[in-house]
Amino acid sequence: MRGLIVLTLFTTLLSTACSRESATAATPVAAATLPADVRDLAKKTDTRPTRPPTGEAPVLHETRPAPIAATGELISPMRSQVAPKQPGRVAAVFVREGARVRAGQPLAAFETDYLRLDLQRAEAELARAKAMENDATRELDRKRELVTSESISRATFDRAQTAYESAVAARQAANAVVATIRQRIDDAILRAPFDGAVESRSVNVGERLGDAPAFVIAQTSPLKLRFHLPEQYLGSVRKGQQVTATSDAYGATSFTGRITMIGGVIDPATRTLMAEADVNNSDGRLRPGMFARVNIKQ
Repeated sequence: MRGLIVLTLFTTLLSTACSRESATAATPVAAATLPADVRDLAKKTDTRPTRPPTGEAPVLHETRPAPIAATGELISPMRSQVAPKQPGRVAAVFVREGARVRAGQPLAAFETDYLRLDLQRAEAELARAKAMENDATRELDRKRELVTSESISRATFDRAQTAYESAVAARQAANAVVATIRQRIDDAILRAPFDGAVESRSVNVGERLGDAPAFVIAQTSPLKLRFHLPEQYLGSVRKGQQVTATSDAYGATSFTGRITMIGGVIDPATRTLMAEADVNNSDGRLRPGMFARVNIKQ
């Protein structure tokens, strides 16, 4: 019995010793044996990877490509040289260079005194032609009743029919003359073909003008932003993509637009291709010919 008790105590002591040895092995030796003044240095030079806290995923920082930078120029998409349809003497000029105009707005007017006299004469001829047509219409109606009752010959009715048709043709011709003169009077006023600005004016009151241009009108909204795109970014741009532009005239203020054209030919000298974007300019702050810096997000 005493031998069994001794064996049990020995087994217990052996298990306790093994547990202490395992705990000692799991504890870093260096932390226990290093002096206190070099323990901080050992921690700084520890290159073992640090694990994130339990339940948290490592943070991945996404790198976005830098925006494409280019330089360009604002240009007018339309320019029109406004010239008179017929020669004449200038009676009035309504706009100056640089003025903003709307579509249909009068720019200048030519003298129409003789045209208005011609219009009065043509309107009188039209009134007489209408009277002759009415008389021929009544005569034809009477002859139609008489030829039905065989009171007149068919030849007499045919002459009345011919007179009516001639009266109708005369009225139509007189009406065409009146319409032509009225159109010439309306054409004596030069009008803006679209919304824009007067780029140049080459006419003054009293001058006789032929078919030479009197004004040059440039469209100002929207404007086209034309720029050169390096060929390595050809795969990163597409039609409809948004662009941002800035100008020295307005500092950090930016203007946005959409790409409308990507050139199909690369310049072998500069390794660039032409691209265009439409930029809204409803407030009129931008001007054709302005320099602009272009940024395109990839």
